[in-house]
Amino acid sequence: RYSFNKSHSMAYSELGYITLYLKHYYPLEWWMATLNTVDKEDKLRHFVTVIGDVLSPPSLANTSSSFTIVGSKIVAPLSAIKGVGPASINELCIKGPFSSLEDYCSRVIHTKVNAGHFAALTRARALDCLMDLSKPYLEARKELLDRYVALRKCKPFEPELWQINPLELFLQERAANEVFNRSVLDSPEVVAEIQKQWPGLILTGNKAIPLRIGGIPVLRGLDIGAGLLEKGAADDRQFGFVLLYGGSEHKSGVSKKGRKWDMLKLSLSDGMMNVEGTMWDQILPPRFLKDSLVYVQGTLRAGYKTPISITVSEIHSMKGI
Repeated sequence: RYSFNKSHSMAYSELGYITLYLKHYYPLEWWMATLNTVDKEDKLRHFVTVIGDVLSPPSLANTSSSFTIVGSKIVAPLSAIKGVGPASINELCIKGPFSSLEDYCSRVIHTKVNAGHFAALTRARALDCLMDLSKPYLEARKELLDRYVALRKCKPFEPELWQINPLELFLQERAANEVFNRSVLDSPEVVAEIQKQWPGLILTGNKAIPLRIGGIPVLRGLDIGAGLLEKGAADDRQFGFVLLYGGSEHKSGVSKKGRKWDMLKLSLSDGMMNVEGTMWDQILPPRFLKDSLVYVQGTLRAGYKTPISITVSEIHSMKGI
């Protein structure tokens, strides 16, 4: 009816069949090619949430400016690290991969990849492959940074690179990595740190529901909520989430029956997946800092721009839990 002719129908059918075949039988190759053709960060982040832990973070053990396949994983490119420009990425890709810190320092041109870039690589955990991970992680990180300073004879790094707890480490890595693919409660160390700081949250020992508060289950991530919604297991039950606050927008209007309504649209994330939050009959926005941790409680429904949305009944700064 809108002049979509038979030749177009044939071409799109054939293309659809071929791509579906490739996606089913060669998923790693298909997803690698897809990720390498994405030119918008929001679409890239969406695809990252779909493939989950199939994606490995950037690493100096696999230096590339594009997504590549190593074994059963897709490895993110160094270009996904924020704070490291194209010239520095090019130098790392030409000279890498690197087997040790000494190997790195002897081959890299340090005017192209300086101490500031080294700090950015540290935040994104791209240097984990050069650390002695038989030690506690933050101890191994500090040792690597100290060795770099000694080899380069440069200024010491800021303590915020190693004097941090597991939660701060998570937030630091997320801020540095464009294709970050973990939710805040994925790590047992982060869960334990959150429970230690906010004892109102009780550890359960359940992987999908690691915490609870009162009788409310706190889900590990938004993907768990999406799965419950898809299976019809969410109903009108209340669920809790530990999320990052991204901001809010107030909207108002009048219903068909003449009733005035107010609504706050909340921007929330579990670190990997974004979610729409809706608070009805609210005018004043929450006074939370951007990317601060909040406890959110509410019911789940299908989202408009995100896989699910939360009709929020409560939202609190984690400092008050």
